[in-house]
Formats: sequence, C-alpha cells, structure tokens
Amino acid sequence: MKGSTISATSAALLGQLAWREQTPYELTREMKRNMRYFWPRAASHVYREVKRLTAAGWATAELGSTGQRPRTVYRITPEGRRALADWLAGPSGGTVLEHEPLLRVFLASSGNRTNLLAALERARADAERMLAIGRPLAGEYLAAIHPFQDQVHIRALTFDYLYNWARFTASWAERCEQEVRAWADLAPSPAKHRRALDRLREIIEARP
Repeated sequence: MKGSTISATSAALLGQLAWREQTPYELTREMKRNMRYFWPRAASHVYREVKRLTAAGWATAELGSTGQRPRTVYRITPEGRRALADWLAGPSGGTVLEHEPLLRVFLASSGNRTNLLAALERARADAERMLAIGRPLAGEYLAAIHPFQDQVHIRALTFDYLYNWARFTASWAERCEQEVRAWADLAPSPAKHRRALDRLREIIEARP
C-alpha cells in the first residue's frame, strides 16, 4: 500500500492520530463524538482501517497493556503525515447527503399522511438530538476544558455548519408538520398547490 492514495476514512483516522496517539477504541470513540454526523463509520470499519494504516507505513502499532487487558496504541509516522498532507492538498470529493426521513418525504405520495408525519417527526427528533449534543460540546470549548482546546479555531468551523444544519432541519420539519397536519389526506388540491407554489416563490426570492 505504500505510495498509494489514501481514502477519506484513512485521512480521518490519520488526522486524529496527528493530534495524539490513540488506541482503536479511542479512535472509534472520537470518530463517533466528532464525525458521526458527516463521516459515520462502524467500529468494525475503524478497526480494519487502522490496521491498513500500519501495513501502509502510515502508522505504527505498539502493543502494551492496561492492567490485565492488552492494549495497542497507534501513532502516526512521518510518511503518514505526508500522506495526510497530500490528501488535504488534493481535490475534494463531492458532498453526498444520505437522509432516509427526507427520502420518505419525497416518496410520500405512495404512502399515507401518517407515514409522512412520522418521517418528519424522525427528522425533527434527529435534529434535536444533534442540538442537544452540540450545546454541551460548545460549553466545553467555552469553558476551555475540551481535550482538543487548541483546535477550537478549526473545530468551530464544522460546529457552525452542523449546529446550524440541525437548527434548519428542526425548523423545516416543524414547518412541514404544520402544513401536513392541515391536510385530510395526501391527495392534490388547488389550495395545497397554491400554498406550495407560494412557498417555492418565497424560498427562491429570499435574500441569501
């Protein structure tokens, strides 16, 4: 694997190792804490990927123990830092949104009003969970007690995006729920069409 181009997931792990050495458990925990809403990866994927980093020469693994439990600590190598820097310097892949509640809303005409309201409720609940996670996280930085406090100037950029995305989603879901609850069913009607067209006009004419 030496000399090959790293994947985005490899870059995510190398980036975390660039901050400090970590065990696979710590890498998984930190990815869940920091990247769950924009680069989610299962623990099994992280464990496999970190072994590939060592095979490529981008990280080293040191065996040890904590009490009676075996423990492997991974550290980034100079080659790993170069690979990460090369990845960051290259063109970015595109943005892909995987949003099942939104898919259900898009396909709602094949279901019923109850199904549609359930999808909107799930989207709103997910957004509210994101906000509930974000508030104490911001509090850690504001209190200067976050373990990566020195990275706050960078992490505030992603926090800005995710927190505001969650606020938008919660507001969108609430607005849509209010509209759908006024319907008897999902059948078209002149009134529904009029309100939909008014909303589209309002959206595209709003100042950016």
